[in-house]
Amino acid sequence: MAYRIVICTFMMLLMGCNPPRAAHSGATTQPSAQRFNDNLFALAQWKYITRDGEGDSLTEGLLTLPYPLQEGARFYGSWQAKYVGPIDQQQKIGPQIHGGKLVGELTEGQLVLQLNPNMNDNNVRLIGKVDGNRLTGNWEYSNFTGLAANGSFEALLATH
Repeated sequence: MAYRIVICTFMMLLMGCNPPRAAHSGATTQPSAQRFNDNLFALAQWKYITRDGEGDSLTEGLLTLPYPLQEGARFYGSWQAKYVGPIDQQQKIGPQIHGGKLVGELTEGQLVLQLNPNMNDNNVRLIGKVDGNRLTGNWEYSNFTGLAANGSFEALLATH
């Protein structure tokens, strides 16, 4: 009998003996649907290319973004790219080779993607518009002295 009492006591300790919560204690036992954004999205990959002012290709890569892009919503994604332009131009385009996290926003039809959002210097932004399965616009590389380089970009939806 003592063995059963010990086992029962042990099981009660493992399961816990919490009293019921007060009705207005601020704590809830079930998630509330009101806490979540009900806009569904998936991730999509966009193949993109950047060009200089003369139209020559500089980088090619992939953007991974939420799909569809929601107007007025700030979002996170990632990017990766390789340099395909002339060797003497590589230093002029800033940190838009290799990859990393990005932050973006679509506001009043204008898309802004910040390729290195945690840097105070060496900022690369893609600024453009969404036209169905196509993103078009300009890129700019800025540093502490101001605008250092710019050009155009185009991205086509690859998967979603």
